[in-house]
Amino acid sequence: MALRDTFPGTLVDDVERTVVRKAQGMFLWVRLVISELSDRESAYELQKAAHNLPQGLHRAYRRILDRIQSEYSAYSSEKAILIL
Repeated sequence: MALRDTFPGTLVDDVERTVVRKAQGMFLWVRLVISELSDRESAYELQKAAHNLPQGLHRAYRRILDRIQSEYSAYSSEKAILIL
């Protein structure tokens, strides 16, 4: 689901500016964090997540791996680590 379908346009505009500023030209980083932002259910969660975005690809991948390890079985976690 697109963020604009769920949240007010002004909020999404602010989040977009934050993402562009923090991306530093890294398109893969943008893709990784957009999927993380899309999981948010409230405006507060979205703003907080945008403010706390990881800097750089290494930290973005680390955050994804940490989330996978905490939410999924050991088998699924190991499989994800091999893919990433």
